[in-house]
Parts: sequence; structure tokens; C-alpha cells
Amino acid sequence: MITQDLSLDFKVTGQDAYWLLDFCQKNNTKPQAVFEEFLQSFKANKAVKTPVKKSDYAGGLAEFANPELIPLEDQAVEMAIKAKYGID
Repeated sequence: MITQDLSLDFKVTGQDAYWLLDFCQKNNTKPQAVFEEFLQSFKANKAVKTPVKKSDYAGGLAEFANPELIPLEDQAVEMAIKAKYGID
């Protein structure tokens, strides 16, 4: 499993900045507290992975591919690259 620490830099501008300041004034809070609450809720959520069909990432006809031929295709590509670039 790969884990990493993320550093987030937020810039609130334009209408969003006015909305945030208005929200903070009405709720008697500071923008920093709002962001800290947002980050805590962000960290608490788990990533949701939706199943991906072959056709979503490999072309519309990929779902009809013969899985037995895939290793042979990989081998053919490797042989072609070796032949083209003179790699032993």
C-alpha cells in the first residue's frame, strides 16, 4: 500500500472569498477553523472505487478481446521493439 502526506494550499478568491467571510462573520468563526473542519472531514472519508469496465479505459472493443492472446501480444511487441532498436 502506498501512503503519502499531502500538503494543501488553498486560495479563496472572488465571490468565494466574500461568501467565506460572510459565513464566518455570521457564525462567529475564523476561516482557518472552517478549513480545519473541512480537512478533518476530508481525512475521515474513505475513497470510493467504482468498478471500471475494460471498455472505459482500453477502447470500446477491449471487452471482446481474447485474454489468452494478451501475453502473446505483449511478447510480439517486445520482440518488435528489440528488433527495431537492436536490443538483445
